[in-house]
Amino acid sequence: MKLMRKTEYTPELLAEITQCAKTLMTPSMVSFRLGIDEVQLLDDINTVGHPARRAYYTGLEETDRELRQQQLDLMRAGSPAALADCQQRIERCLNEITV
Repeated sequence: MKLMRKTEYTPELLAEITQCAKTLMTPSMVSFRLGIDEVQLLDDINTVGHPARRAYYTGLEETDRELRQQQLDLMRAGSPAALADCQQRIERCLNEITV
């Protein structure tokens, strides 16, 4: 039976996880790149409140925010595809709240 060594999430490692997520790397790719046990990283990212989850989601959110801004700019310029995408995003936002 193989024993897993628990990963110590230092501030530097968390910053690297954030940077990887900003480039849209999957958690499996992040674990490979950073030498972290894949199962542990996936479990940690799936654990609400875990520092690895916050680091990963921070990176994704930064890139997602940039993409949303680009879509809004394209919509304002008259792109029908961007308009449809923005409308879908609004619907997803409203589905998460009670209106």
